[in-house]
Amino acid sequence: MSAAERNELLSDTRILLNLHYSEQKYFEWHRILVGLANGCCIITETCQGHGTLVPGRHFIMVEPDELIDCCEYYLHHPDECVKIAEAGLEFVQTQLRQAQACAAFLHDIVANDAMLPIVVSFRSQPMRLLRRCRAICAGFFSGKKGGRCGARWPVTFGTC
Repeated sequence: MSAAERNELLSDTRILLNLHYSEQKYFEWHRILVGLANGCCIITETCQGHGTLVPGRHFIMVEPDELIDCCEYYLHHPDECVKIAEAGLEFVQTQLRQAQACAAFLHDIVANDAMLPIVVSFRSQPMRLLRRCRAICAGFFSGKKGGRCGARWPVTFGTC
């Protein structure tokens, strides 16, 4: 299925049910953001790592044995379902901007005193900061198998 077909299907979907495929309770950002961006009310099993998204406001999170009852509830209360979906869509449209993510990233670097000299020199030496940020990110991701994720980190700092 192409991305356009997927988005068309999701735009006609009232509820997107997210089930974990394993015992890990991580937040499936890749799946949930696509649903939120297409106006779906997300109902998911209990999970961790949902950042600033607020359960009960931007999406619904319940224990696995409550999923069926929860879906039935929101199907029978469409106004509440739409309210959750609209809040999730608004969050995606207003809070997930690259400039905001870059600003938060730079704020975190400034908060680390060891990085302060590099950040101060950003205006005069932006490429030095970019190389240092990539090195930090490469170190951060080095725990992954192969350790190559950081070498091609996808954020474009020049657009911040």
